[in-house]
Amino acid sequence: MPRDYPVEPFTVRRARYAASAVFLIFGSIVGLWFVHIPVVAGRLVLEPAVLGLALLCLGVGSLAFQPVAGLIVGRVGSKRATVVFAVAFLIAFPVVVNVPNVPLLFVALIATGMVGGALNVSVNTQASRIETARARPSMSVFHGFFSSGVLLASVAGGTMINHGWDDGSGVVVAGALLIPIALIAGRWLLADETAGPAEAKKGPRFAMPPPALLGLVLLAFLSNTIEFTVNDWSALFLTTEKGMSAGDAASGLGLFALAMAVSRFAGGKAVERLGARRVVVAGGLTAALGMIVVLSASWPPLSASGFLLIGIGAANLAPLFMSQASHMPGVEPAVGVAATATGLTAGFLLAPPIIGFIAQAFTLPLALGLTVVAGLLITAGALRRTWADVSAPSGA
Repeated sequence: MPRDYPVEPFTVRRARYAASAVFLIFGSIVGLWFVHIPVVAGRLVLEPAVLGLALLCLGVGSLAFQPVAGLIVGRVGSKRATVVFAVAFLIAFPVVVNVPNVPLLFVALIATGMVGGALNVSVNTQASRIETARARPSMSVFHGFFSSGVLLASVAGGTMINHGWDDGSGVVVAGALLIPIALIAGRWLLADETAGPAEAKKGPRFAMPPPALLGLVLLAFLSNTIEFTVNDWSALFLTTEKGMSAGDAASGLGLFALAMAVSRFAGGKAVERLGARRVVVAGGLTAALGMIVVLSASWPPLSASGFLLIGIGAANLAPLFMSQASHMPGVEPAVGVAATATGLTAGFLLAPPIIGFIAQAFTLPLALGLTVVAGLLITAGALRRTWADVSAPSGA
């Protein structure tokens, strides 16, 4: 049965491919950065504490600028903002990798965090626009392209470094090659709905978010608490608590990343069949169950496989929260996405050190047990809230 598209189906399909390319590029640059962190640390002779502060600058820049980015995207439109911020991001990270001293590294990371946070808001707002035009859940698939970009860049970045491009030149070449692709993709993104002259002049203004949006921000914080706790602590847990070698312990994170990427590509179909509420409820429960397996299994490979369950459960939480924020009645889509992105960034920033402090004061297994609580709280929150149906044509 044909769907009632707000715009022409071909235009929507082309925009979907273009947005997927931008998400892939976004993930690729982030992945290249992950691979080059040891290169930068070695070149600038960074102590672990200094490196930690430098990485914190990246997150702080993103967290501080995302609310402002929401207002900017609301004024200029997600299409234009995505192109500008994508190009800026592709320029910024090669600069970070090649800065000559530590003070400039801190400044460059703050600026890059601001640009990356703005791109996160603008491309997710564009994705929600496409999702509305398609009248089908699509956000999880877009985030799947981001995860795929991270995985592909991890392999490509390792190859660059192993073949002598460990001076940062490989990132410069990658950025130069990806900028034209981002510009071409940007041409085919969906234009935002035009506002009347008075409305366009006013633009979105700051206001206290409604309670429903604040609840969504809290759920987003909890979801990234789970995700980045696994990213930062899984290998250490498997080596210190389960006796695995460093090489074998990497399997936990590998299973988690694989599950995240595959589950996100399947997320759209899952939401269509089950609805957002059921997917989030199942996701929270599955993530909690996975961590219980990680903590309680006495056989190390079985413990590592628990991270696969966590990845399946956590994969579609952040995309669904972004999607719901962009469809919240009475809230500008860009502002809703920015607020939710702020919650996600707060989880990324705060969860790993909180786990570290608790592990220091008590034990690492007890600290990781907090992610079980986070999964259960996500489930409880999902059961209490009303979920928008993005599969219904908007008629806009």
